[in-house]
Amino acid sequence: MSYTPPQYPQEPWQGQPPQDPGPAGQPGGPGPQPYAAGPQPYTGGPQFAAGAGEPPLTEAWYDADFKQSISRFVQKAAHFQGYASRAEYWWAVLAGFLLNTAFSAVLRLLGDGALETLIAGVFSVASLLLVVPGLAVASRRLHDAGFSALLLLLLLLPFLGWIALIVLLALPTNLAARRMEWTDANPTPTINWTWR
Repeated sequence: MSYTPPQYPQEPWQGQPPQDPGPAGQPGGPGPQPYAAGPQPYTGGPQFAAGAGEPPLTEAWYDADFKQSISRFVQKAAHFQGYASRAEYWWAVLAGFLLNTAFSAVLRLLGDGALETLIAGVFSVASLLLVVPGLAVASRRLHDAGFSALLLLLLLLPFLGWIALIVLLALPTNLAARRMEWTDANPTPTINWTWR
């Protein structure tokens, strides 16, 4: 004896949408079509998808490589408004890590002495100069993920705050959570200290 599964009639939402136009708001009629196409996958930024070329400085660059991300990091060093893609943020973090590793290796090779003290001083000044651009790109990355830049205050909570901030900075772009006050309307590299 073999089992044959029961055959059910096809539900109206599983087939092709009706072709004849109905009243406004009804399937097949003029107006929005509910559930006609289904959700579309997210493939890039709001206007600049992957492969579309370099967007203006007021937008995030979603398929930026290492060199392009560092260029943006420098050009928008004091821009706390606007958006930064995950690529822009994490390539900048990698560059900072590599710079720190290189300076640490040089200091260990030199040992104690006047030259070591001089290089340590240069490294300290360079680290201080990168604080503002680092906070700026992090605030733009939080905006792109849909959060306020005030969440950078989590840096004041050792360990747990840092972990929470890393998770927030790693989240994907959230276009639905964008706010008008986060938009960077000024593409020139000027200091903009407004944190929202």
